[in-house]
Amino acid sequence: MKLKDVDYWTGASDVSCFKKFMWCNGKQLVPADYQWTPMNPSHFPGQRCVVLRVDYGATVMGMFVKGADGFNDLKCTDQLSYICEEPPTA
Repeated sequence: MKLKDVDYWTGASDVSCFKKFMWCNGKQLVPADYQWTPMNPSHFPGQRCVVLRVDYGATVMGMFVKGADGFNDLKCTDQLSYICEEPPTA
């Protein structure tokens, strides 16, 4: 399945401890272990939840500009789609 160009909630945040991102299962998300979009995580005020940004790029004035896929921190109240993890099926 190809995802649309958009941000998706991932289930990680730093709500319990500022600048220490945790997955919803309690495991730590270490920023250096993952690809983040440029200049992120930014830790701007209120940006406490992690999204996966899917950006395939766009054509601007006849030239293709590569997108910036990766994680980003946003406000937890933003209305976005989400990705769920489920066990593999046989």
